[in-house]
Amino acid sequence: MYDALVARKEEALRAGDEDLYDSVQEELDKFNPAEVQAVREAQSGGWNAYEQIKRNLMARGLPENEIRFIQEANTDDQKQQLFDAVKAGEVRVLLGSTERMGAGTNVQDRLVALHHVDVNWKPSDIEQREGRIVRQGNLLLEKYGEEFEVELNAYATERTYDAKMWSLNEAKGRFINGLRSYNGEREVEIDDSESENMAEMAAMASGDPRMLERVQLDAEVKKLEMSRRAFNRRRFTLEDAIQRAERNVATLPAKIEGAKQDQKRVNDATDEAEQELASRRVDIEGDEFSSEFEAQRKARELIDAQKGDNARAKFTLMVNGRPYTSVDAVEKAIRGSLGDSAAFPFVFADGERFNRRAVAASAVAARMNDMLSEGKEEEVIGTYYGLQFHAFVSRDGGEVNGTLFVQGESVKEARDVRTSEAGQFSGESVQSSMATLAWDILGAVNVPSMQRQLSDAQETLPVLKEQLGKPFAQAEEYEKKKARLSELTAELAAEGKDNAPTALMRGEAGDGSISRDEAERIINEFRKQYPAAPMTMLVERFEDLPEQARREAEMQGGNASNTFGAMHQGAMYLIRNNLADREALETAIFHELVGHFGLRNLLGPDFVRKANQLYAQLGGVDGLRRLAEKEGFTAQFNDYAKNLVGAYQKNPEVFTEEFVKMLLTEEAFAHIAQNRPTIATHIKAL
Repeated sequence: MYDALVARKEEALRAGDEDLYDSVQEELDKFNPAEVQAVREAQSGGWNAYEQIKRNLMARGLPENEIRFIQEANTDDQKQQLFDAVKAGEVRVLLGSTERMGAGTNVQDRLVALHHVDVNWKPSDIEQREGRIVRQGNLLLEKYGEEFEVELNAYATERTYDAKMWSLNEAKGRFINGLRSYNGEREVEIDDSESENMAEMAAMASGDPRMLERVQLDAEVKKLEMSRRAFNRRRFTLEDAIQRAERNVATLPAKIEGAKQDQKRVNDATDEAEQELASRRVDIEGDEFSSEFEAQRKARELIDAQKGDNARAKFTLMVNGRPYTSVDAVEKAIRGSLGDSAAFPFVFADGERFNRRAVAASAVAARMNDMLSEGKEEEVIGTYYGLQFHAFVSRDGGEVNGTLFVQGESVKEARDVRTSEAGQFSGESVQSSMATLAWDILGAVNVPSMQRQLSDAQETLPVLKEQLGKPFAQAEEYEKKKARLSELTAELAAEGKDNAPTALMRGEAGDGSISRDEAERIINEFRKQYPAAPMTMLVERFEDLPEQARREAEMQGGNASNTFGAMHQGAMYLIRNNLADREALETAIFHELVGHFGLRNLLGPDFVRKANQLYAQLGGVDGLRRLAEKEGFTAQFNDYAKNLVGAYQKNPEVFTEEFVKMLLTEEAFAHIAQNRPTIATHIKAL
């Protein structure tokens, strides 16, 4: 295609068609000559994937005329003819790249399979590929009915990066699809209506109307809680909008004045660059030209005249007073004199101007590389659109960083510059950053846009403040139902409705014991602060625990010296003799109240099943171990897990697999709670 464009450019020159010349040159500018040369070298190497696949298919009996490459079609008409052949079934295998055979390729009529021969970096590329076949309009569905399915095949080569690339695409795609389905909520609701119905049925079967009331209240409070959180998020959004509006009202007037000054500099620099562009000339054999097309056309006429009928004859052409003897050299000399077709308002620090962006970018890159060698981190390179143009470079170990920065009265725009593997700046990377900066600058001096922002801020600020002042409409209902739910939860817990095995807090007891008076005072403080907390019992010794609690504790490795507290049938037991001081007592309360009772209260009456779901989502016992390692209680968790497994093996009727998973999950959160006392401030939410 590149060679065909070069040939069309030659034809345009000879035919005097300036419009065709410009359009072809625009297409040629999209190609990287180095890449074109690399492709030619690869093709001349004797092997390419397309031909190999074609040979393999032919060896299996597929006729050559039924295998086509998308690259064979270089015009819209040729593409349509090829697509029609595929849709008709005349072409059975069509090979191509994502770029050439992505969007716009509608050949799904008789497709049965798509094969990913390689893998791209972006999930969108995979979607584009698969979108060619996973779409409506397949005639084979009508022929074979609902049983018909298309195939999607992907291939990976052993000991290559293919598997990692597919994994990266999967991770990116999962994240992107999550964003696509995002509805503004901070959490995703799982529709579990069947479980809710089962919970209500179990509550009715208990014979206690309070159980049914609790299940129904729990569902209602959760919905109200979601509404309240959504309301609070809207408030946060309003607060942010008010802050932005107030900031705009306060700062935009000064920014607008600064932008006006910067805009004048940008306009002056652009006008100066336009004048310089209009003054460019190239001399060809004594005739001056300002149009590249006319200059190239004149040069070709003179070259053809010297060659006559001998296409291989030598020639000499004077350009700007210098002799040139090759077509490429003449073309480069003309383009070098006339430069880019658009004005370029950049001036180097020494006053040098450039008529070609690529040359200017190479000069900037060279100066940035020199700064690295000199150990200089910042320098004013020149002016860009009339504004100061700075370069920043740094070296951190083996990593090299570079930034281009434009500064005016109001404009402050920066863009990073990529480096090569050798840690050097290139003209291509600088040119890319400067092109982006140009858009940034023009956007930053858009005074009308800033004036509209100021006007909008002034108009919307009173409206936003009025909306912010509105209360949550269901606040009273929410507080009443939440209070009733807490009341019911406490009643049912005190009556032993929680039939989960006893949960322990174990460790090494310190010297001495906290006094009973101080312990009761601390417990009463917690009761006042957290009225929904479970019934709390202070016992002297391990032996004073209820018989069932003590027996289940012993199954888990608990004894008279290593057990600080226990959660049993909805009540919290604290063993005074093993609690040395206030810190030890508060740690035990945090452990039991947040980790065990709090999590159960959060998950509701179906907490065993939901705790098992949480266990699975965290990665099972290995995931909990990683959590323990991160939070610094690995030894305690492993010891607890070991004893729970022992209890399960000794008495599987009590310590079922579901209860073991639940207790392991609770224990992980309990340790986080005791290690982070500030979690106590969130117990009300639990």
